[in-house]
Amino acid sequence: MSFFGDEFDDDINFILGQFTNKFKRPVLDQRPFSAFRAEDGDYIVVANTLGINANDIHISLEPQKGVPYPVLTIEGKTSIPSINFENSVNLKSTLKIPEKIKGVNYKVQNGLTIVKIKVEQQDKSEKIVGTLIEDDGLDF
Repeated sequence: MSFFGDEFDDDINFILGQFTNKFKRPVLDQRPFSAFRAEDGDYIVVANTLGINANDIHISLEPQKGVPYPVLTIEGKTSIPSINFENSVNLKSTLKIPEKIKGVNYKVQNGLTIVKIKVEQQDKSEKIVGTLIEDDGLDF
């Protein structure tokens, strides 16, 4: 406590904290994940799972009824009863992945869960030629 009292100290710490606490992270609390396409053609999702043990994190990728894209769910909860602490995450996102999904792997590192969604790669070395359908109807 300073000469001015606890309330003043709290106000100063709050004000100074606004200027001294800086974070440079692409994955923020307001949007706790980032998704992108890797150079190998697979997809990567990076999610903020800070404070949750790796063994407590569960990943699933499920189809949605009536929607052509799957939903990625990242969920987990870690409790530390001795200090009355519990941290949890439940993130769901529709992933617009047009390719067939072959598998999902993930790892947890430094408070981030990194999910790799493996997809079937199209052979881009072959030219694909269209075929004319000689028919009056538009049903293919």
